[in-house]
Amino acid sequence: MSCMVAGRLCVNLIGVIMRNIRKVALPALLLWHGTAFGQTPETESLKVDLGIYFILNTSTALSYVSSKAVGVTIDSERDLDWQTSLNVFRLDGKYRFTPSHSVDFSYYGFDRDGEVVLDQELTWGDQVYPINANLDTRMSRETYRGSYNWSFHHDEKVELGLSLGLHVTQFSVDLEGTYNGAVVASNSNKLTAPLPVLGFVLNYAITPALTWSNQFELFYLSMSDSTGSLTDLKSALEYSFDKRWGAGLAVVSNRLKAEHTDSQDRTLYLDDHALGLNAYVTLRF
Repeated sequence: MSCMVAGRLCVNLIGVIMRNIRKVALPALLLWHGTAFGQTPETESLKVDLGIYFILNTSTALSYVSSKAVGVTIDSERDLDWQTSLNVFRLDGKYRFTPSHSVDFSYYGFDRDGEVVLDQELTWGDQVYPINANLDTRMSRETYRGSYNWSFHHDEKVELGLSLGLHVTQFSVDLEGTYNGAVVASNSNKLTAPLPVLGFVLNYAITPALTWSNQFELFYLSMSDSTGSLTDLKSALEYSFDKRWGAGLAVVSNRLKAEHTDSQDRTLYLDDHALGLNAYVTLRF
């Protein structure tokens, strides 16, 4: 009889303990889980990234072929002595107006230049730069991009989305050749390549403060006098110190190929590739 009473007392005691655990420990567990993993999808109204784009390697191939002469494709590093690495300012941002809809934007620009003595004759358009001429060259590039993003899946950990946007890249190439101090040829060309792009977005919350974000965009466009293709990839790790400030490091790869034939039947060809790291600070409003 004493064993039965003791058993009932043990069962009742266990029941009381379990009821108290449910009342106290379970809400605490849910509160902790909500803080760590159960946050609502990102809904900041405006996010701005200010950083330095460390271009570790860039290469450019270009030519300007006239119907009156045979043009030669120029390797900018080998033939024009352009630098292959440089550091420039880069601006990125995102405005999210619902958890599933947002727009983002980017801007960066850089210049590359060089001075060489030609060891072979160079034809550019209708102009000829002779052997032993001093050739000064400069290329300026500015890139503007914007896109609309739709997240078809967005929970506490993962965001998957599609994007539709526009890349606008402006190029200018200037060449001036001198021989014994006299100008023998000079040329300046400008090209604006507006390319609509399709993209894919993948963001993953490693922890509540650390996010791995990826965006890949590409497109190809061919018209009567112009052809262009673009691939753009950005993969970033970003850490949030609080709700307003953060910092990140991204791998960025961009390749643009463009070809344009002008009214005088001269074709400007450009193949430009840049690979680098973007270190930035983030401010949320």
